[in-house]
Amino acid sequence: MADLFSHPSEGSNRRFDQSGWLGQGASKRSVSVKSLTADAFGVYRVTAQLDGEGVLFGQRRNLIDPDVQKGDNSFLTVLTEYIPSMDSRIHADKTLFASAYGCRVTGMSAERVENRRVFIAGDSTVADQYSSLDYYPFDSYCGWGQMLSALLKDDAVCNMAHSGLTGRCFTEDGHFDIVKKYLQKGDLMLIQFGHNDQKRRYLQADKRYTEYLGLIAREAEKAGALPVLLSPISRVPGRDAGGVFDLLEEHAEAVKRLAEKMSLPFIDLHAYTFQLFCEMGESCRDLFKDMTHTNDPGALKIASYVAQKLEEFSLAKAHEVSAGFIAGDRARNPAKGAPSELPVPYVDIEGVPDYDVVYRGVQAGLLDPCVLHMHPFEPLSRGQFIQLLFRAALIPSRPTDGLAPYRDVKPREFDAAYAAACRQMGLVAGEYYRPDDDVTAREVNDFCEKLGLSPRLADEPPVPCKYELVRLLLKVRDEAAARRR
Repeated sequence: MADLFSHPSEGSNRRFDQSGWLGQGASKRSVSVKSLTADAFGVYRVTAQLDGEGVLFGQRRNLIDPDVQKGDNSFLTVLTEYIPSMDSRIHADKTLFASAYGCRVTGMSAERVENRRVFIAGDSTVADQYSSLDYYPFDSYCGWGQMLSALLKDDAVCNMAHSGLTGRCFTEDGHFDIVKKYLQKGDLMLIQFGHNDQKRRYLQADKRYTEYLGLIAREAEKAGALPVLLSPISRVPGRDAGGVFDLLEEHAEAVKRLAEKMSLPFIDLHAYTFQLFCEMGESCRDLFKDMTHTNDPGALKIASYVAQKLEEFSLAKAHEVSAGFIAGDRARNPAKGAPSELPVPYVDIEGVPDYDVVYRGVQAGLLDPCVLHMHPFEPLSRGQFIQLLFRAALIPSRPTDGLAPYRDVKPREFDAAYAAACRQMGLVAGEYYRPDDDVTAREVNDFCEKLGLSPRLADEPPVPCKYELVRLLLKVRDEAAARRR
């Protein structure tokens, strides 16, 4: 299992700083990591021996104890196969990890046990996120799911959330198949999607979005587990003429209605976080790494609310966790990492005539690197193409000012800002944006001509496939970059 402090451990005990091994000049923020290989998948009680006081993490940077003491410290974890982000392969690694900040892991042991599990299905706002080897809690991406082990010490938490996932991706790309293999009677299944579903118009709130959430919940119930539905956490709230918003209200309300329909426990994370962030004002950014993803302080605050609600539902015992290890630590990592190349994850690109187009599309941000199916020969919707065209041509979106730019686009839909730009630039005339229609070659050429771009498509076939559109967008990107030089 890949350790999210981003280095191989191979069973050794390592303590890293920017200069390498622990020794003279080691940073006080360095992290100590130890690992061992288990015989089988399942629930384990791991015991880590520490040489002092500090902060203990397990597996993929899951918080275990922020105020750990010298000596033996035990925690529960679940070891399963998993599919990492930007990869289509199921990894069957049986490595167990213990990591410490502020002290050193001097030994490690593990025993297989029977224990209730808490499985988590979700996206990047929930997932186990990485950190640098020099630990900066204020400057680390962190999903709230990776903080739950410290709050639900009596349960073994298995966070199967991943960046880029929708409810559809979770069910169709193999992630849920792994969970179902291990779900047992009495287990909990926490389900939170929405951030990526909301960007895909075919996963509308009251339609296919909730269909997939309902599918996950029903399958969990068949295994004897208890599903718990959660609305998606709020982003940093925005403001326009209509007031304060974060674009996820419709999906949050849809989850609530689904929970009522299925008579399932429901945690309204959206309402809680949106109100919290609005009350905090600009200071809410202290809980975020960017506009969407929390850092360690933000994730711990949200996870604490989740644990509290589970206890109110009599579903789990919530343990108190001190935030002292991150309180006041607002330092940011001064190290600037070199840009990395993203792997191509797609499992359905056989037959694409030029692999380089797919590779360059991923590196240019014109293809989603967190999903497994590119669907290269399917058409692209007008709304999605226009977003990608603006991205490739380096054209910013425009604020809607709380007004609907077209009759078929709501002012707070995810692509409303692109529609507003189209209206202001005269790119799409008339009253309708038609974001869900397949974009035609004639429309693509018209958009490019109006923007003063030279790349063009042949008029036949009238509806080009996604692969051909990515090829054109790469030419647009090269032209736009040349103009800026």
